[in-house]
Amino acid sequence: LVLELARSVEASPDLITWRQGRALAYGDAAGFSALQEVLKAHAGIMDSDDAASVERKLDRVLPEVEHRAWLRQRLGALLGLEVSSITEDESLIAWSQLLEHITASGPAILVLEDLHWAGEGMLAFLQRLAERRMAVPLLVLMTARPELAGRTLPLAAPIFAVPLAPLTQMETAGLMSSLLQHPLPPDVLTPVLDKIGGNPLYAEEFTRLLQDRGLLALEDGQLRLRHGEELPVPASLRAVLAARLDGLPALHKELLGDAAVIGDTFWRGGVAEISARSAEIVESVMGSLAEHELVRSLATPSIAGEAEYTFWHALARDVAYSQLPRKARATKHEAAAAWIERRAGPHASDFADMLAHHYCSALDLLGSIGETESADRLVEPAIRYLVLAGDRAMNLDVAVAEQRYAKALELAGSTGPERFRVLAKWAGALAMEDRDLEAVRAYRDAVEGLIGSGDVGAAALALCRLSRCLSSLGDPTAPDLPAQAVRLIEDMEPSSEQVFIYAVYAQVLFIYGASHPETVIEAATRALEVAGALGLPAPAEALFWRGYARLDLGDLAGLEECERAVRLASDQGLGQERARIEQMNAILALRVKGPRESVVACDRGLEFSRRRGLEAFVVEFRMSRIEALCLAGEWDYALAEIRDLVPVLEEAEDTWHLLGVRISEALVLARRGLPSGAAGFIEWLERQGRDHRAAQMRAGALLAAAAVRSAEGRDEVTLHLVAEFLRVTEEASAYLGVLEDMPGVMRSAAACGGAQHAISLARRTAALVPVQRLPLDHAAAMTVAALADELGGDVRTAAANHAEAAVAWHDLSVPYEEAQALLGQGRCLMTLDRPDEALEQFNAARPIFERLGAEPALAETDEQLGRAARS
Repeated sequence: LVLELARSVEASPDLITWRQGRALAYGDAAGFSALQEVLKAHAGIMDSDDAASVERKLDRVLPEVEHRAWLRQRLGALLGLEVSSITEDESLIAWSQLLEHITASGPAILVLEDLHWAGEGMLAFLQRLAERRMAVPLLVLMTARPELAGRTLPLAAPIFAVPLAPLTQMETAGLMSSLLQHPLPPDVLTPVLDKIGGNPLYAEEFTRLLQDRGLLALEDGQLRLRHGEELPVPASLRAVLAARLDGLPALHKELLGDAAVIGDTFWRGGVAEISARSAEIVESVMGSLAEHELVRSLATPSIAGEAEYTFWHALARDVAYSQLPRKARATKHEAAAAWIERRAGPHASDFADMLAHHYCSALDLLGSIGETESADRLVEPAIRYLVLAGDRAMNLDVAVAEQRYAKALELAGSTGPERFRVLAKWAGALAMEDRDLEAVRAYRDAVEGLIGSGDVGAAALALCRLSRCLSSLGDPTAPDLPAQAVRLIEDMEPSSEQVFIYAVYAQVLFIYGASHPETVIEAATRALEVAGALGLPAPAEALFWRGYARLDLGDLAGLEECERAVRLASDQGLGQERARIEQMNAILALRVKGPRESVVACDRGLEFSRRRGLEAFVVEFRMSRIEALCLAGEWDYALAEIRDLVPVLEEAEDTWHLLGVRISEALVLARRGLPSGAAGFIEWLERQGRDHRAAQMRAGALLAAAAVRSAEGRDEVTLHLVAEFLRVTEEASAYLGVLEDMPGVMRSAAACGGAQHAISLARRTAALVPVQRLPLDHAAAMTVAALADELGGDVRTAAANHAEAAVAWHDLSVPYEEAQALLGQGRCLMTLDRPDEALEQFNAARPIFERLGAEPALAETDEQLGRAARS
């Protein structure tokens, strides 16, 4: 059917783009071989091309879009190019965009064959393609055996399944007569109709068997069974094909078996190598086999200078392969691998899946016949190519990568440095599959083994990756591991691994607030220096952490570094790294331009993450957006977002993000005078304030819990929480990201009679805020100073600071704090016996509190208004 459609398209006067690929049985290209073939054909890439040629040809067919570098990275993963870490969803979205580009110039047909061999990642792509409903002239034709239906859910519209029902006996007779160009006589047709069972392939092959053996003769214009000949009636289709192969000349059958060892698709040179025959003999035999419709030549070979063929039917290849003795199969698999390695030269890794298949097949066959000594020499290359195949699969289909690494571990035995390197890679695949507990165990075993074998560079990498895995589990030891990794590699020669390790170390130092910003800057600078020394691209994340840490020290030049990091991430086509930087940039926008600008940055990051399939960062941006909405006074929108997000986080057992969301929810509820709304999680919030490893998360939990307990009127508990908050901020020297909430903690303390606590908090704020303050820090610091002055009795200074804070909060569009500053200024003016001026401030604060639904603050304002009116 596909062949008929191809001929029809070729004969059509309309220009229709035809792209075709098929999935391979042994999972070449991580189960994405069909898409790999399509992309190679579209870009004119050959398997014999070097990496530079592949990159140049790919670049030539990419659309001229803003995210071209990102697209190049995602598609390059399918071609074996070195790329940054990417997700499966990113690859799928990039593919969809390429198809949209292909069809922009006119109708296209995409043919994907043998999808029963495809991996789950490939099937997910097809599902996504169906769901996107692209408004382009694209026909996707997919072929598969019936067993595909049992592996996956039915594909969504607009994909239409066309099951091929068995032929009727009349249709079977018509097909066979068409192939022979004459009707078959009843004495030939009737005995085989039941055996054929409506299978068109059986009918075709049986007809060819009759032709191959010359069993039919044309007499008086009608076909007859030759006199004295016996009609063969094979019991199955395999038996028909076996009978056809048995009728071939010995050399033809031998070379067909050699071709079957290579695979469904094979090359003239490979068959010549295995058979020890000349290329001319192989080509001649393949021409004859093509006439018998057992193989066919491919018009565009994938290796330059090599004639390439494919079996007409996969079952014919299976039968030819099965007729070889096991010892012969093992020898030929090894010979096929040797030819591919020699032919590929330095690009052998591009054929990693194929080479792993041949070496593992040879190993298994030799093992099955007891030739273990012969098998031993194949273990090392089998492991090598299994690992390379796993590496190529990690950015395409993690399940395939995990299988490759697991097989390599099986071959590697229980000890030895090779095992531990593979174990670390396997752990990475487990983590990507969200099998974190298994991944942690594997990482720990790998680290211990790698250190014991002296491979400290690999051990350091594994420690950093273990740290990230433990972080997702909320393990308190997670932030300690990158420091261990740095100690392992700091005396080593510069390497790309060092760049990664120092960048992770800078990130951990920043996020966990366990050291001074100077240490963050030192680690990030080291990552940048090593990258520069090696001629590698500057690590965008390291640059961003350094810039942000410089801002924490009051160095406004850090802002330019943060902005440059965003540009670098875009220019380098990064996905996850860019999303992480964009997310931190949204937080930076909060400190520099205020919450409304932060919401805009979050929306931009959300759009980027969703478009790129980065679901983990969708959660990050939603969290940051909630925080910004709370500060912007959009409390109803924030609570609606929280109600929508909490069940998702609870189901995923995502403690980190759930804590962030609950902190925002608790603060809003407390400010609205609704502490009972936090009854279901307030005790959990307090536990997190005691036990969470990350200092800024403990601080956030404590300040939110204090606000709720203060609203409940539980003064003693509130003061205890405030004291714990103060202790946390004193223990962690780095900026904790809580400055904007410090005024709220002070008000909670003051409301419970904890004036001394509040004044201590003011001193702590002065230590946290750099001399050159960012706008949000400045506003928070002014409010804290004003509250401290007010509590200390210097109301004149307090009134001035409250006034300055009100302007700063207004400029940042933070209405609750603006109104609190106005209220504070009014209180001070009342103490100074200036009721008319105080009345003006109270009247300015009241509508803000009323709009927000901030009942406690509104009640205090109304009380102050009454006092001012009576004065």
